[in-house]
Amino acid sequence: MTLRHGRQKFSTPAGKPAGIAVTDKNEDLPCYPAGDRFSDGMNDKSVIIKIFILAMLTGVILLYTSPREASDLAIVPDSVEYAVGAWNIAMSGTFGIRLDGEFHPSRYSPWFSLLVLSPVYSIAPDEIGNGIIPVFLYSIVGLCAAFFIGRRLAGTIGGVLACLSLLALSDYRVMSRHIMTDVPAAALVLVMC
Repeated sequence: MTLRHGRQKFSTPAGKPAGIAVTDKNEDLPCYPAGDRFSDGMNDKSVIIKIFILAMLTGVILLYTSPREASDLAIVPDSVEYAVGAWNIAMSGTFGIRLDGEFHPSRYSPWFSLLVLSPVYSIAPDEIGNGIIPVFLYSIVGLCAAFFIGRRLAGTIGGVLACLSLLALSDYRVMSRHIMTDVPAAALVLVMC
C-alpha cells in the first residue's frame, strides 16, 4: 500500500499495519493514504449529491413563502410598482400603475418586471403574489451557486458552509419573501462567479 507523509511517499512493509511507514532511518511515521491529504473525504458522487439535496431542501424550507403571503406587497412603493407593473405588462402591455382610474408610469426601469415577473403573470394572473415564484427560484439558484463556489474553493464541506452562510444572512432570507430585485440580483452575481 502506498502512503504519504507530507510530500514523501512510502510503502508499508510486510508485517507493518497500514498507516505506519518506515523511512531510510527506520523511523515509524504516521501516514495518510495516497491521495490528497487535505480532501474532506467526500469525493463519492452519491455523498455529494445527497449533501447538495439536503442543503437545497434546507433552503426551500427557510426561503419559501406562499403567493398569498407575498401578495401583501409589504415594501411600499417598490414591490407594488414591480408587481403591479409586471401584471399590467402581462395583461395590457403597458408598464405602470393605475391609481383612481388614472395611469401613472413607474419610476423603475421595466426590465425586472418585464423579464422576470410578467411571464408568471401571463400564466397565472389571478394572484398578484404569484410574482414571488421567480424570486423564490432565484433564491434557490443563489444557494446552488454558493454551494458550488464553496465546493470549488474548499471541497464539499466548504460548499455546505457557503450555502449555510448565505442562509444565515437575514437580508437574504427576508428579501427572498418579497417581490423585489435584491435576491435575484444577488443570485445572478453568484452565478457569474
